[in-house]
Amino acid sequence: MNGNANNAPLNYAAGLDLCQYEEVLAVLGLKGDLRHWYRDQSYCIEIAAINFSEKYLALPRTRDLNAVEDVLVEFFSTRTHIPGKAIRALAEERPGCLILCITDTHIQNLYQEWDDIKKASVAGNFVLFCIDQAYGDKHVEEALASLGRVYYINRLEDLVSLVVDVTGRAYCGESFISSQ
Repeated sequence: MNGNANNAPLNYAAGLDLCQYEEVLAVLGLKGDLRHWYRDQSYCIEIAAINFSEKYLALPRTRDLNAVEDVLVEFFSTRTHIPGKAIRALAEERPGCLILCITDTHIQNLYQEWDDIKKASVAGNFVLFCIDQAYGDKHVEEALASLGRVYYINRLEDLVSLVVDVTGRAYCGESFISSQ
């Protein structure tokens, strides 16, 4: 591959699909490191991010992983209000996109935003990562589960590995939306 995945993009990586790329990373001892995939494929993969709480931060489609990370790690420490219109707008810009929703399900305004969230899930493929399930809101969880697939996160490392797994399967063309 003429490269070191820890330091520089791998030569010829642009010609690999995600499944092939994951095999290369496994050989290099970097299994599950999807960040390298995005870096090496940055010419064609764009990510949009919304971090939501009582207010929200939105980042339009970008190839800058640092900008995405900056948006997602911002902590508001307030009640959660989901921005349905913003999510719908991003999903409708890119039909078939992958919508990853990571929440504890304590969403205060889900029912006011429901029509937009539902339309977003029709435009894209909705996946819920439910954190802190024991203290979650069962009604919100059930409503969001009706939109797509649900994964329950009990440990931080579960979140990382499941996001990588779901994203990998989506980009390799496998169906990841199924009944529970």
